Amino acid sequence: MKKILFAVLLMITSISAFSQQKPVLHNQFSDYVQFQKQQQRKPHNFPMRPKPLSVTFRGDRVIVVFKKEDYMKLRPIVNQRIMWRERPRGRVQQMLIDKMEH
Repeated sequence: MKKILFAVLLMITSISAFSQQKPVLHNQFSDYVQFQKQQQRKPHNFPMRPKPLSVTFRGDRVIVVFKKEDYMKLRPIVNQRIMWRERPRGRVQQMLIDKMEH
């Protein structure tokens, strides 16, 4: 009787042990690779990512130097942002911008 009881308990514990899910081990490299794959699927605002030749900090200004062909590719995007910055604003919006700047 003891042998049967022991065998039944052993079977129950082994079945319950094998039915549990195995823990997922996190690997930082594989997580990073999966993240990069997800980022590549998303649309980007910039069609290209040129690498600047140099970046210089002078006080509160930053000077970024690109190759001429990279700059010419970025120029339409820069012009759109300048046009947005210099467009006419409403009185309330201009008041808010002035408060944020000062």
